[in-house]
Formats: sequence, structure tokens, C-alpha cells
Amino acid sequence: MSIENVEKYQLHFKLEQKEITDAYFYIFVRSPLSWIVPIFIPILFFVITVSDTSRSVRYSALFVIVSIVFILLVLLQILITYIYLKDVARKYNGESASLTIEDSAIVVTSLSSQGELKWTAFKKVRRIPKYILMDTTSGGMLLLPRRAFQSSSEMDNAFQFLQTRIDKT
Repeated sequence: MSIENVEKYQLHFKLEQKEITDAYFYIFVRSPLSWIVPIFIPILFFVITVSDTSRSVRYSALFVIVSIVFILLVLLQILITYIYLKDVARKYNGESASLTIEDSAIVVTSLSSQGELKWTAFKKVRRIPKYILMDTTSGGMLLLPRRAFQSSSEMDNAFQFLQTRIDKT
């Protein structure tokens, strides 16, 4: 059955701990806010200090210290996020999942849970190298690994369909 003419389309896959951690960590590291904000603040501080040349020499050491602190905060944020994601991923390690794409909703079934997500529950669909990620309005994500599809063209069709369907709502 083609994903383009959807009445009911099913995917069956088993999520591994490494896949979940990698996907979420990839999103976190690629997120513009996780890098732009901590880098922007020291640059702004530097611009403020060099505007007055008499004080710029005095404040250069302070600028270096502030920059190092913000870089360390970014690294700490990445480390804490990675540790948290490993814990989240451990919960779903090796759990078989079944996903049914229907015209009215997406039905997700696994050993630990079962649920139906209406199309209005999704904000955005993203494609990263090995996955399709669908962001939900509650802040969660639905992860579809590439190996759940029979071919890369089927994954492309699924991504286009999901993107079109989510954009409609």
C-alpha cells in the first residue's frame, strides 16, 4: 500500500536505547537556542566593554572569565541533557512498537502503552539522517526510525505525507 493514498498504513519496529538517545541528542545539539544564546551573551558583553576604550583593557580579563563561564555552562547543559536522555531511552530499550497512520489519527501501540494522537496534536515533522521526528503540542516527540520503512523512497513519501497532513491542521 502506498503512503500517498492513506486509509490505513502500518509500521512495526523496535526502538533501541542508542537510537532514542542519538535522535534526541542530535535535535538538542542542532537546536539554535542551545548554542546561539550562550555564545551571544559574551559577544554582547565584549561589545559593551570595548565601547569605552579606557575601560576595555581593564575589562578584557573579565570578558575572558565570562566567556569561559558561558562555554562551561553550554558543556554542562549538553552533559546533563545526555545523561537525562540515556535515562529516558533506557525505559524504551528494545520495546516493540506498532504505529498505524490513519486518516483521522496516528495510533501508537507498544508493550507499555497505547494511544491515539489526533493530527492536531502535532506541531511539526522533521527529518534527520536516520529518523523522522514528529513534535507534539505537549512537548514530546514521536520517533520513526529509517529501518521501519522498506526503502528510502517509502520514507521520503511518508515524510512528505506527514508534513502535508500536519501542515493542513
